[in-house]
This record gives sequence, C-alpha cells and structure tokens, in this order.
Amino acid sequence: MDFFLFDNFANGALWALVFAKALPLFMTLDPLGNTGIIGALIQNFDVKQQHKILRREVLIALIVMLFFYCAGTFFLNALDISQAAVEITGGLVFFIFAINLLFAHHADIKANKSLHEPFIVPIAVPLIAGPSCLATIMLYSHESINPGVILPALFLAWLAAAGIILMTPLLTKTIGKIGLRILEQVMGLLCIMIAIKMLLRGITTFLNT
Repeated sequence: MDFFLFDNFANGALWALVFAKALPLFMTLDPLGNTGIIGALIQNFDVKQQHKILRREVLIALIVMLFFYCAGTFFLNALDISQAAVEITGGLVFFIFAINLLFAHHADIKANKSLHEPFIVPIAVPLIAGPSCLATIMLYSHESINPGVILPALFLAWLAAAGIILMTPLLTKTIGKIGLRILEQVMGLLCIMIAIKMLLRGITTFLNT
C-alpha cells in the first residue's frame, strides 16, 4: 500500500468508500437477527462461559471471512467472471437477503439443553459468517478496488457485528425479541436500497462495456 493511500486515509478521502463497503457486509452478518438465536443456543451456560463462547465464535467467523476474501479472487478469475457480472450478482444476492431480512420471521430455536458447547457450527458458520456474507466477500475480492479499502471495510463490519453479538446476553434481556425484530426490519429497508444501487451500478458497467 503506497504513501498516497495512507495520505488519503489521513485526510478522510477514502473513509467514505470504506464505510460504503462495510455497511452492506455488516448487514449480511445480521448481528441483530442472530442475537436471539445465539442467545437460545448458549442460555444454559453461565455468563462467563457465554462470553468465552461468543469471543471464540466471532474470531472463527473472522478467519472464515478472511479465507473467502483471499480465495474469492482465485475462484472468480478461474471462472473468468466479468466486473459487470460481479456487480449484478452482488446486487441480486443482497436483494434476496434484504427481502428475507425484511419479511421472513426466524423460527423459534429450541434451547440447547446439553452442556456441550457449540463449536464453529452453528454460531460462527452459518449464523455469523453466513452464505450471503461469504458471497459478498467473494464478490468484493474480485472488484478492482485497492485491498487497502476492502480489508478495512471487512474488519470494520466484523468489529461492529462482533460488538453486538458479544452483548447477546444483555440485549436479549433488555430489548427482547420484538425490539430486535423491529431493528432488523429497519436494516432490511436499508439493505433493499443498497441492493438496488448495486444492481444499477452493475447494469451501467455492463452497458458501458
């Protein structure tokens, strides 16, 4: 990463692009929607153990996300996927995710009655690093944007989502399922607008090429 990139970050020139990439990724992580499910999976453990499980699972999710970012370019280049196809596919994936986020109701998850800790599945994958999140990361990896933008966006989205997930025991007690569902629907509306923007950008790229 050259000095010019660092200088732009210092002046705030690239932070808008970082946030623009981080926001859709944060939405696909869906920390608010997953809080209730994760809470049910760990509720039989004491608070100290719950925090230990959550810290471990969010770190594993980050490792999985970084792997898909590194491998995404290889797979998409091997398939000779164009930039327009990447942008249109990203918009479609994000639109489907947004519709599900806005209208679908999560099924009630039965509490984990055993003292066997959930490991990787289902909390890290697919609840935190789910299919929509990993697909978005792969598409990001193929975009002609400096990794100095995408990687900070990935870490920023993960950090924000991890912060919410680590507060799962507190959120499930204070806000409740109804409050979390309302916040999730607001996120769904934002996701739809972002998805339409991605689709229009992909169509514009296709028409220009």
